[in-house]
Amino acid sequence: MTSPILSIKFCEVIFTLLTIIRLFSASVNLFLPLNTINMCMSLAIKQSIWIHQVEIPGSFGSAINYALSDNNWRLYFVDDNGRNAGIPIEPQNWHTEVWSQEFEQLEPKINQRFVILINPWHRTINSFNSTMKKLNLDPNVDSLNNFVRKGLKRTEKRPFFDNNTWRPQSEFIDSSVRVYDTNRIGELIIWLSQLPGFRWHPKYDLIPENDNVWFDYDQLIPDNQLKWYMNFEDDWLDWCDRTNSDPYLIC
Repeated sequence: MTSPILSIKFCEVIFTLLTIIRLFSASVNLFLPLNTINMCMSLAIKQSIWIHQVEIPGSFGSAINYALSDNNWRLYFVDDNGRNAGIPIEPQNWHTEVWSQEFEQLEPKINQRFVILINPWHRTINSFNSTMKKLNLDPNVDSLNNFVRKGLKRTEKRPFFDNNTWRPQSEFIDSSVRVYDTNRIGELIIWLSQLPGFRWHPKYDLIPENDNVWFDYDQLIPDNQLKWYMNFEDDWLDWCDRTNSDPYLIC
C-alpha cells in the first residue's frame, strides 16, 4: 500500500516539473503545437524548407494548414492570444511586429512568407457566421448588427480582441510577404504545388461558401456602417485596387 506522504511528494515533484517546463518554454520562445482555434501565425517545414503563412482571421488559413499537414509538412503554431505559453500580447504590439519578434532567429531559414487577403466585408461575415455556429445560434440581421457594434467598440481598447478579428489586414503583413487574394487562388495553388512532396486535392476547400449565411453591407444600421468603414477603409481601398472593384460598392 502506497504511503500518503509519498503520494503527496510525488504530486509535488510532478507539479514542479510542469511549472519548470512551462516557464522554460515561455522564456526561450519554443514553438509549441497549440489549439488551432486561436492560431494566427504558422510555420511549416519539410526537407529543410521553411514557409510562413501569415494567417488573417476569417481568410481561410486553416484550409491551407490542413493541406500542408495532409502532405506531411510539419506545422508549428504561435497562439494569437499570447506568445507561445499564453503570455498576453500588449495592445501596442501590432501583429506584424509580433511575428517579426517571434521568428527573428529563424528569419534566415524562412524560404517563403505568404498571406491570403480577403474582401474585408466577406471577412467580417465569415467571422460572424463562425461565431454564430460556435454559439449554436441562427444568424440574423439583428445579431449581425450587435456583433459589429460590440466588436468595433471592444477593439478600441483591446486591438487583439476576439483573436484579432477586428484588426485590419494591413497590420498583418509587410513587404516581405507574398500576397494572394481570393481572386487569385489559382496562382496560390500553383505555387503550393511546386513545394516538395505537395499535391493539391479538391478536398482542400479554400472558400466554403455553403458554410455562410450571406448579408449585405447595407443591412448594417447607419452608425455601424460608418464605424465599420472607418475601421477597414484602407483594407477596402486596397482590396478594390487589387481586384479592380468599385470602391463605392460594398457587397
